Amino acid sequence: MSGTLGERIREARVAKGLSVGQLSQRIGITEDALRKIESGNTQQPAFVVGLRIAAEVTVNPFFLGFGDVSYKTEESHRTVVEQRFAAVAFQELERLLMQISALCRLANSLEDQARGVLQRIAQGSP
Repeated sequence: MSGTLGERIREARVAKGLSVGQLSQRIGITEDALRKIESGNTQQPAFVVGLRIAAEVTVNPFFLGFGDVSYKTEESHRTVVEQRFAAVAFQELERLLMQISALCRLANSLEDQARGVLQRIAQGSP
C-alpha cells in the first residue's frame, strides 16, 4: 500500500471491493468528505471516522494512520488482542483452579468430619 493516509484508505477500500458511496454510507460521512480524505484535500479525518473506515475495510487502524506494515492487516491486531485475552483467560483459569482446589480440601475435611460423627453414632457415643 502507498504512503499517504488517503492513498492507504483508497487502496484498502478498492481491495475490499467498495465504492466511495458504499464506504461513505457505511461509516456515516458524505461521499464528498470521503473523496476529500482519499485525495488529501482535507485535514486529517476525525479519530472515530478513521476507526470506522478501518473496521469497514478490515485494516488495522494503526496501519491506516501510520503506514506501519507490521500493523497491515486487522489479523495482526487480532493476534495481539487474542494473545492478551489468552493471558487474562489463563490467569482467570489459574484463579478458578485455586478456588476449586480449596473447595476440594473443604469437601474432604467435611467428609472426614461426617465419618467421625457416623463412627461415634455407630459406637453409641453422642
